[in-house]
Amino acid sequence: MKTAELSSLIWTFLQAFLFLSFILVVTQRYQMYHPRSYPKKIDFLSEKNITILPYQVEGKPQKAFFYSPTNKPQYVWVMLGGNASLALEWFDLIKTVSLADTGYLMVDYPGYGYNEGHPSQTYNIEAVKKALASLQTDLGYKPKLFVLGHSLGSAVALASLEFIQPCAIVLVSPFTSMYAMVQKTIGLVWARLLKPFIWDTYNSYQYLATYHASNPKIPITIIHGNKDLVVPVSMGRELASISPNIHYIELPSIDHSLPYQAPDVFAKVLIDSVASASSLCN
Repeated sequence: MKTAELSSLIWTFLQAFLFLSFILVVTQRYQMYHPRSYPKKIDFLSEKNITILPYQVEGKPQKAFFYSPTNKPQYVWVMLGGNASLALEWFDLIKTVSLADTGYLMVDYPGYGYNEGHPSQTYNIEAVKKALASLQTDLGYKPKLFVLGHSLGSAVALASLEFIQPCAIVLVSPFTSMYAMVQKTIGLVWARLLKPFIWDTYNSYQYLATYHASNPKIPITIIHGNKDLVVPVSMGRELASISPNIHYIELPSIDHSLPYQAPDVFAKVLIDSVASASSLCN
């Protein structure tokens, strides 16, 4: 091959690489988040024990949902779902959990469900903060809080710990960082080149390590299925390796939809977390 032809080929390859890299960067949130809306008719909202909590993120109206079989629950779980989940999809699971004096705050991210706006790490964290504030205003007191996140929800939960101040943390199918997920998706070399341009970093490993070092007595449970093709089980193991005090549960033959494939394990973790941790809260 002649030098001119080789130079032309290299230049064409470089242009294609730069163009694809540009597309990946500017569309990254469209690839990261998969918002869904609720159908026009939702049976869940006919439940007398579900309260709609209004608030705003960046001036855009939002709705979270609070379910509690009792009027003034002492304990509240903050429930955060994955990138294609809706908050009310937790309802069929949590309504069967035998936990007395407990409520559940189910949060949709901006752009999800009934919410306007667009999801991002900053806005998702703000949504959790504003939903909690709306709940506490509605209740008239501050209950003891617990937090559970699934997949993306685990990352949002860990990024929100400073103001949640939970009695216990449960992470289901969590990833270590968005950079690690990008590596899994597009490969190590390309991911390294694009790392400085990742907007929503969700550095869950660092968040968890820092929080646990400062709050070693707060119970942390990680659950992961060993057949997870979305978030590799190795990431759950890596997060659990932060400390021997982190309770790690690995389920055989379970994939990324773990809460719905193993509802009994899911329920037991919630019950055990409240039983073991409620005394640690102020």
